[in-house]
Amino acid sequence: MKLARKLFSLLMVVGILLSFTVTSFATERSFTINNVTVTASSGECVGNCSAYAGKILSKIWNYKGETTTFLSKYNMLRGLSDTERAITIDHVRTFIQNAPLGSRIRICKSPSNTENNYDNSRYGHTMVLVDKNDAAGTFTTLEAGFGAAAARDYTYESFTSKWTNYTKKGMSSPGYKYFFYIADLTSFGSGNTSVTTGNPAITLNISNYPATLGQGDSYPLRGTITSNYNITSVRGSILNSSGQEVMGYTQNPNTKNFDIRRSAVDMNLKFGALSAGSYTLKFTAENSAGTSKNWSQSFTVEGKTDQVLEHTHQGGSFQFYEDVHPHLNYYKCAICGENYTDGSTAYAASCETCNPSQPEPTPPHDTHVKSAFQFQEAVHPHRNYYKCSVCGENFTDGTTSYLDSCQICNPVTEEKWTGWSNWSAAPAYASDTRQVETRTVKTSDTYTQYRYGRYVANGHDCWCSLYLEGLGYGRASLDVTDWSTTQYGTSGRDWSCGYCRGSHAGYDHFSSDGRPWWKEYKSPSGQSYYWEESRTVPAVYETQYRYRDQIN
Repeated sequence: MKLARKLFSLLMVVGILLSFTVTSFATERSFTINNVTVTASSGECVGNCSAYAGKILSKIWNYKGETTTFLSKYNMLRGLSDTERAITIDHVRTFIQNAPLGSRIRICKSPSNTENNYDNSRYGHTMVLVDKNDAAGTFTTLEAGFGAAAARDYTYESFTSKWTNYTKKGMSSPGYKYFFYIADLTSFGSGNTSVTTGNPAITLNISNYPATLGQGDSYPLRGTITSNYNITSVRGSILNSSGQEVMGYTQNPNTKNFDIRRSAVDMNLKFGALSAGSYTLKFTAENSAGTSKNWSQSFTVEGKTDQVLEHTHQGGSFQFYEDVHPHLNYYKCAICGENYTDGSTAYAASCETCNPSQPEPTPPHDTHVKSAFQFQEAVHPHRNYYKCSVCGENFTDGTTSYLDSCQICNPVTEEKWTGWSNWSAAPAYASDTRQVETRTVKTSDTYTQYRYGRYVANGHDCWCSLYLEGLGYGRASLDVTDWSTTQYGTSGRDWSCGYCRGSHAGYDHFSSDGRPWWKEYKSPSGQSYYWEESRTVPAVYETQYRYRDQIN
């Protein structure tokens, strides 16, 4: 086994020297990412696209051989279906524009990731995104795997055409049809950029909207809304100057492209129904990934007035006289039609001023005679008033009433409470005499665990059970470490199994000739392992309670 390792290491050195010789004569373009400058000749292993990409990325991000899988936290396409990962012009445009420079891109022939979360198809290609121009629709990758390394320029159309029609020996049909992953590795950089996890932004392009309208005028809206995920909701609304919605409509297109023109949203925003004033037009879109985005624009509706020449009201028919004294007469102006008064007055027989009545003499009396109750005073002590049956005046006999709303009759008792208890995980429940507050507290943070695997037989270890058994070490068994937060380093050596056709596990990639390859990991105690698995343990939260009781 040691002899096999030495021969393999020698072949790797020869391959690296040959690959460097081929690429060093190419015209070099340099690309600076994360303050690191790379060229096509910065990578080794030009006969293997995946190994070459790993070398380039290790220079850019100080990349430590993190295994990239479909469900990896670095995969921007994690959670997308086969159809959503298909290589089309629109998908290439969306994925490349959302991917940061220094991303690792893997395309493949097979439509789905395999059960162990790796792209186990030998028919695939890996590259590194090093430059792009979103406005021009172009981008550049560093890639190898065809005996040489190069910086290749693409448009969205040329990338789609090249790889969906690509063929090589052994392929049953042409074409790499799917993106397997686009790994955002910026979290390894000095900028401490957070990892993107598959929520591309929604784009709202509202191209035609009003600035000023006349009252009663309609307006045709124009624009598009796009997203890599299905757009589940589009709401158009009009807000008044106080921010209150005066009209709105929600549409659920469930597509990745939505045209506002002649949509139900457009038809239901009736600008002609708005009165004069200042308004805000607002669109809110949300996709199936939960991403939402707003767009708003202010506009004004101007009132329409009919101009009438300045004049003095004159002529016209009599309309009415005022109910109150002195009962001014009103006429309709013969020029503008408005009602006006010329200052003349009318006599109203029912008016006490025009036609005062003669009061009947009040019979003489020394004391009011109580009849019907009238009211109680609003202020304390709330004396009662009655109507005198002789003269009709209201009077009080000195009696008082109780008024529930009066703070003297019904003084308010101040509530008194104990101090708040300490926070506790034990539930507490509110009542008429107990107040309860709650809070959510994190008890442990999110962390990553790792475990490592190999085959063992009588004190020997290897990446392949058949290899051990073929060397006469006895029957091999799978040996997997427990999960822990310790991540093993790599020895810098890679191992291949040739064509033993064994049932393999944990290999990082295939070489161009179809052989599986493993990295060698070293435990703190010096043990060798050949594949790494990781999982994320989520943070833990608990609800805490505190309370206080009423004491009066």
